[in-house]
Amino acid sequence: MPDTPSICIVTPHHLANNPRVIKEAETLAEGGGDVTVIHGCYDSTLAEEDEFIALGSKWKAIPVKWRRLPQSLASQAGLRLARLSMYFRKYPSLRVAARAEHVSIPALSAAARQVKSELYIGHTPSGLCAAAVGARHAGALLGFDAEDYHATETDAVVRNPRRRRGIETIEQRLLPLCASFTASTIQIAEEYAATRGTVLPNVFFNAFPRSMGPLHKPEHRPLDSTPRRLYWFSQTIGPGRGLEKLLVILGKCKIDCDLYIRGNPEEEFLRTLEQIAVLARFRGQMYFLRRQPASEMARLCSGYDLGLALELSHPGNRDICLTNKIFIYLLAGLPIAYTPTRAQSAFCGSLSKLTVRIDLDDPVTSARELEAYFRSPARQERAREDAWLAGQSIYCRDTDEARFISVIENALQTPPCPIPRL
Repeated sequence: MPDTPSICIVTPHHLANNPRVIKEAETLAEGGGDVTVIHGCYDSTLAEEDEFIALGSKWKAIPVKWRRLPQSLASQAGLRLARLSMYFRKYPSLRVAARAEHVSIPALSAAARQVKSELYIGHTPSGLCAAAVGARHAGALLGFDAEDYHATETDAVVRNPRRRRGIETIEQRLLPLCASFTASTIQIAEEYAATRGTVLPNVFFNAFPRSMGPLHKPEHRPLDSTPRRLYWFSQTIGPGRGLEKLLVILGKCKIDCDLYIRGNPEEEFLRTLEQIAVLARFRGQMYFLRRQPASEMARLCSGYDLGLALELSHPGNRDICLTNKIFIYLLAGLPIAYTPTRAQSAFCGSLSKLTVRIDLDDPVTSARELEAYFRSPARQERAREDAWLAGQSIYCRDTDEARFISVIENALQTPPCPIPRL
């Protein structure tokens, strides 16, 4: 990037559980940008990881403890009043919608006003609101990165018309003003363009840099070794992520499989899984592994036989997103078993030689798919080769860096739009 442009990225989340923000900051900093990341800070364990991530980086991190600020009582009162008023407003104002969206917005906005930048990029509706405050204060450009389609991101939002109206108001008012608008999948980009009156966002998958993967092609176990080792990871091990139905499938599979699950466990849910395993006649073992930093996830995938991408189709966002899992598996050279959501069907369907399709609602057919895969050494060998090549040459962040920098450079050439007061 010429002339060292200044860019501020805003998110309410910790760096430790938002790898997309880190990749964005690193790409822009490596490209010559003066990058500042304003991020949330509310968990002591994650705060330590945040400090480690930011240590030695070429970009500056500003943690915002929005849960423990002196004005938090006033912020909570303002949040509740705004949310109460939303019940009586079919078409809320942008200011009311922003106040009702999240308690972090005042603190993030205050931090954004203290940073002088040419472009403020928000992540999540909360980050977008705070970025808009910063951009208005600095007379600068506004941007947004849509990792999810936030109006249907969770069941809680889908079931709450007030909350959904607030998110829609924020996005409808601010997204058309964005000089930079990116999304994590083609389906999310199309949904935003169709519902928010914007241009089609530029798509950048949640891919990771090669430096996070194994240095060399992993040496896998023998193809006929039993039991097979299936691997799944997430921030939290909890309900609604497909693990319950997976056990039913594995109970019907005639090839023995062990299940390795990594993340922060909900103890009651672990007991539920063990009960389901007994009822499903699951013959293998379940191993619960501790959560590890995102920077280690690809290397930790080595040694398994199949990575599990068990996304559900509800709420709506889950149907159109592609999570970090798929790209971590590819970077590690690990073949993928995926569920047929819209986004995963489109993406994994184009990689059929290295994937196995399983339907959580059709356990008999899915068990047969797994059996067919594990009974074919030639198919497994080809899948491993193709996964490694795809992760190293196509679906890694390195291949998209120049295009992403170009998108930001073009955005910086546009004149700022007037941004309304929040």
